[in-house]
Amino acid sequence: MKIVFAPDSFKNSLSAPKVAEILRRKAEEIFPDCELRSIPLADGDQGTVNTLLSVLGGTRHCMEARNYMGEMTQVTYGVIHQDTMLIETADLLRDRGNIREPMERRVLFSSSYGVGEVILHGLDQGFRRFYIGAGASVANDGGMGCAQALGVRFFDESERQLEAAGINLQEVAGVDDSGLDPRIQKSEFIVMCSVNNELTGERGATYVYGAQNGAGPDELLCLEKGMRNYAWQVEKKRGMPLSNVAGAGACGGLPASLRAFCNARLTSGISTVLKLIHFEELIEEASLVVVGEGMVDQTTVYGKAIAGIGMLCKAKGIPVVAVVGGMGKGAEQLYQYGVTSMIAAVNRTMEEDYAIENAEELLGQAAESLYRLLVGGMQMQAREDCLIKAKTNLNHIVLPH
Repeated sequence: MKIVFAPDSFKNSLSAPKVAEILRRKAEEIFPDCELRSIPLADGDQGTVNTLLSVLGGTRHCMEARNYMGEMTQVTYGVIHQDTMLIETADLLRDRGNIREPMERRVLFSSSYGVGEVILHGLDQGFRRFYIGAGASVANDGGMGCAQALGVRFFDESERQLEAAGINLQEVAGVDDSGLDPRIQKSEFIVMCSVNNELTGERGATYVYGAQNGAGPDELLCLEKGMRNYAWQVEKKRGMPLSNVAGAGACGGLPASLRAFCNARLTSGISTVLKLIHFEELIEEASLVVVGEGMVDQTTVYGKAIAGIGMLCKAKGIPVVAVVGGMGKGAEQLYQYGVTSMIAAVNRTMEEDYAIENAEELLGQAAESLYRLLVGGMQMQAREDCLIKAKTNLNHIVLPH
């Protein structure tokens, strides 16, 4: 029997390689004779660069760029095939809990400007192919900041230039792309969207993820109104649809801007990662795939790692089980996406800080519980096979006359 471990990271606690290590270590105790293989994954969010470099090879580099509140911070990027840059936005746009600013203000005043800085750095280094992982983001600016860093200017009705921020989206009345870096037109951009949400509407960047980032009802109305206005202005200028494009609502709407100004191709993050690392070949003879993620809920089926792996394995007839940090509303929808069973590491009432501090122990306990259930299922099947065999043999006994 061959078991493959393909987990994502657990936010703020365990990296994907660490999760894979824990899942594998517990499996060695329960299934000592099995072939075990670890393939830590990411879906465009945190860990994407490490995942791709670990399988494809390449080099890791660091630079400084602005985070979502404009503070300079270290960001890591990768280089493969000498001419291709791997970028993940998590270093710049994901909440790390180290900014003392109310969450609602972060969502209103944050920006994706730093992502544009990283792209410019890549252009300066001579790269002309970019894979950009677009995952969770505090910035809800539709990629306005990124576009601004690349040379695009935005104006209000008084022709006053606007600073990139979610709160300014509703003020955009004009777009000037004459200063857009000309090297962009000679480059290829592939955006690995961690979710397939559209830019606006009930499934859009604001109402699904702005709320998760602390925006209240008033802030959500402001941001959604602004996102609709921004999309209309950019669509009018660039002549392409943005609002209803799958994936455009990932990462606070950043993919929409990259599509508009960089002619980027928006792809499913997990599907692209799985294709790049030839995941189908790696699980060809697997009897079971074990996945993991920090939290699963109704948004997980919007194209995140577990859903993507589940659907791929479902098509190949490989069962998938999940060990997760916690389960929220709608998590059961994953059963329609190839996931056979899930177990949560948070097994009782506890503070979030305690769960994070003891994540390794809790994950190990959950994994052991799941594996023992699998052993029970295997024993039950073996018992059933024995009974069927015994019954078949009994039916073939010829009694003497």
